[in-house]
Amino acid sequence: MQYIRYMALVLAGLCCSAPVLAQTDSYPSRAIRIVVPFPPGGGTDTAARQMAERLSKELKTDIVVDNKPGAGGNIGALYVAKAAPDGYTLLVGTVGTQIVNQIMFPTIGFDPEQDFAPAGWFSSVPNVLVVGAQSPYHSVQELIAGAKTRPEGLVYGSGGAGSSIHLAAELLKEMTGMAAEHIPYKGSAPALVDLIGGRVDFMVDNLSSANPHIQSGKLRILAVTTSQRLEAYPDVPTLAEIPGLSSYEAVGWTGLFAPHGISPEKLAILSDAMSSTTDIEAIRAKVAFSGAEYVGAGSEAFDEFLVKERARWVPIARKALVK
Repeated sequence: MQYIRYMALVLAGLCCSAPVLAQTDSYPSRAIRIVVPFPPGGGTDTAARQMAERLSKELKTDIVVDNKPGAGGNIGALYVAKAAPDGYTLLVGTVGTQIVNQIMFPTIGFDPEQDFAPAGWFSSVPNVLVVGAQSPYHSVQELIAGAKTRPEGLVYGSGGAGSSIHLAAELLKEMTGMAAEHIPYKGSAPALVDLIGGRVDFMVDNLSSANPHIQSGKLRILAVTTSQRLEAYPDVPTLAEIPGLSSYEAVGWTGLFAPHGISPEKLAILSDAMSSTTDIEAIRAKVAFSGAEYVGAGSEAFDEFLVKERARWVPIARKALVK
């Protein structure tokens, strides 16, 4: 009889503890940290905080944004690459951290393709081809012709060597054969100042940073780099509409990455949260207000996109000697 009572108590204890064990094993059961490998206040940081708010609602847990800037994003990316693959330390990655930096910095200490698992594609940032308001070029065709007729070619600026907007201009050069010298600046702002002042001939820049100058009339927009025309500028052609540039596309983007080795189950939970359609119009409006476009794609679609991005940008970066 005592044995029966003992077994009854054991079984009762197991039944009581089962929900606790299930809760402990569930993911996420505590706060998640997403590392932003750039300083606060920039475009990637803005996207990360929008992403954090989105994930917090979807996963029902706190999301902590942790800025770890330095070395073109490599410090933060390396930190996450070496973190435990438990799903509680994630990276907000860009074309720089995940593709270009391995060419610029051959000893970065991690492999962007092998050391991360893509969890979801959050947003993309349209780029625009712009010239100063006093520029003699009023179309893409005139810009290309001008570069070919000037013996010294043109001069273009960017927010830094190896940046997505630098490579977007290099892709344009590659596809048109136009001669143009690159002048890297410490950010888009000073480059735009020189573009407005006529010290550089053209620039490919994020719409979010160029738009105020376009609206004020200080810059002239010649084309957009997205595959479709932008709702904000329906009369401005895409570069892909220009003869000989039908395959041109160049956008900035932000996505979520986990350290390699994360379990498929946890990756699926993150992927579902990133691609959720809950309150989708609200998040689209919020992202659009910051000058980007909400994508909201899961792990599989993001991985397919990354394969295309690597094929597009690695040869361009190598040829441009981005070092």
